[in-house]
Amino acid sequence: PFNGTGTANNPADYTITASPITIAAGSTSASMTVNIAADQIAEPNETVIVTMGTPTNGIAVVPTVHTLTIAGQTPNVNWTLASQSSGELGTPTITAQLSSPSTQDVTVPFTAAGTATVGSDYTLTASPLVIAAGTTSASITVNVLADGIAEPSETVIVTMGTPINAVAVA
Repeated sequence: PFNGTGTANNPADYTITASPITIAAGSTSASMTVNIAADQIAEPNETVIVTMGTPTNGIAVVPTVHTLTIAGQTPNVNWTLASQSSGELGTPTITAQLSSPSTQDVTVPFTAAGTATVGSDYTLTASPLVIAAGTTSASITVNVLADGIAEPSETVIVTMGTPINAVAVA
């Protein structure tokens, strides 16, 4: 007999051969199977810990515990648009999108540059942007301010930094 524990969830993350397994007479081994489920959810490494119980017609020897690590999946993150335009007094949003939901918050740091001046031409959501666990996007709000000055078009360039719990892709 054996039991399975760990941080992975059965059957969402894996399924396992029913306990007990039998080593046939004349054989020296038998196998159990752990089938990993493709759940399409980004999550950290998870474990399946299989612990041997007391065997019948045999003696347990070390090791009696086996740890299987299911490699975590990391989502990709990118801006949904490469560019956009707004008039004065506009409130455009810049959205960061994950390739799949994550079981962890994803932190997306960013910087703003360009020809527009923060505070007099625009304000925006403070960095970093956080995409909450279980969701797939979050947005920065840019508040374009009417400064009453006739001037040419100005730019706000938002650059994604190195995210936490995700990988930035172009």
